[in-house]
Amino acid sequence: MRYTGGRVRRNVTLDAVTGRFVATPRGQKTEKMRQEETRLGVRFEDDYLEKVVNGEWGQKRFSKRWHVQRSLIFRKQKGRRCWIEMLELPSLSNRVHAVEEELAKKGCPICGAANVALEKAHWIPRRAGGPASWWNLVALCPTCHTRLDNDDKQVVRDVQGVVLLKAVRRLLEQRKELVLREHLVGICTAIITRQVPDVWRPVSEEDNSADS
Repeated sequence: MRYTGGRVRRNVTLDAVTGRFVATPRGQKTEKMRQEETRLGVRFEDDYLEKVVNGEWGQKRFSKRWHVQRSLIFRKQKGRRCWIEMLELPSLSNRVHAVEEELAKKGCPICGAANVALEKAHWIPRRAGGPASWWNLVALCPTCHTRLDNDDKQVVRDVQGVVLLKAVRRLLEQRKELVLREHLVGICTAIITRQVPDVWRPVSEEDNSADS
């Protein structure tokens, strides 16, 4: 921590002659980033690519893990580069666009319509308390999305199978047995009954809100 002209600056480099802030050179890591890498035992770029770019972690959860504000990692501000820009890492928006393009190529999992913009549909409707969590969302074409919202029996049956299979596969891939044991039954029950229990909130949903 340094004191300059009445302002306190933390984890920054100041010019020895002018006392002005010296930006971290592109490709190099800040002191804070190195401190957190030591604490977590992982390189920032590896963690970011695994959990955010190739995984499904949102900005809020990832920033909390690294003990910094979201803007420091993800958003360029006036006179300051964010961490992903410093290290020339792909942005979250690039991942979103890539996922959307890939989904469009695969087509709607219900009717098979290809090369259409798929929409995020809630299996348990939002009006019924359905969360914006990975297990409650499914990519559908606009037509099937509307039919699901209108409780079309055939589409409801087909979407239930898609959502349930996705949830089971993902939960079985969890490395932590505790996570699997605590959430497999709860999530599957919610999907089968199409209702969220009054007292139940799986930990796995905390980072998958709209900011992801």
